[in-house]
Amino acid sequence: MFGLPPLPAWPGMHPILVHVPIGVLAVAPLLMLIGLLPIKRVAGIRWAALILLVVGVGTLVVAKESGEATAEYTEPGMIDGAGDVVELHEKLAERSVIAFAALAALYGATLGVQHFWTKSRGVVPHVVVHGVLLLGTGAALVLLANAGHAGGRLVHQFGVRAPIAETTASASAADATPTTKPAADGDGDNH
Repeated sequence: MFGLPPLPAWPGMHPILVHVPIGVLAVAPLLMLIGLLPIKRVAGIRWAALILLVVGVGTLVVAKESGEATAEYTEPGMIDGAGDVVELHEKLAERSVIAFAALAALYGATLGVQHFWTKSRGVVPHVVVHGVLLLGTGAALVLLANAGHAGGRLVHQFGVRAPIAETTASASAADATPTTKPAADGDGDNH
C-alpha cells in the first residue's frame, strides 16, 4: 500500500522525468539572485546555484531523451495538427538544453575565476557579470516554460499520451474501485 508504483517502460517515463529539471532549474536563479551580493558569506550559495544548474542540465538531457522515445512511440497514431506542436516541443527542448548547458559552463567559469583570482575585483564587475548570467538564466527559463507549454498542448489539446505499462493501468483501475458500499438515499446522513 505504501510502496512505489510500478514504473513504465522508457517511452512512458517522460511525464515523470520532465518535472525534475523544471523544478531544479527554477530554483537555481533564486540562489543566483542571492549570489549577486558581493560578500564572501554567500560564496557557498553561488556554488549551490552552480550545482543546481549542472543537475538541472543533466536531468534535462535525460528528460529530453525520454521525450524522444515517447515521440517515436506516439508518432504512428499522431492526431492531425499535433506534428507541428511535436516539432516545436522538440526544438524548444533542444534549445533549452543548449542554453542551460552554456549558462552552467559560464557560471562555473565565472565562479572559478572569482575563486582563484584573489586580487581586488570591485563590486561593479561582480554584480554586472552575475546579473547578466541571472538574466540569461531567466531567458532560458522562459524557453523551458515554452517547451513545457508545447508539451502540455500535446497532452491536453491533442490527446497525445506517453505509453504506460498495462500493470500500472490495471493497478490504477483496481485502486479506483470503491471498496465500501455507498449509503442509501434518505438515511439522514449528510456528507
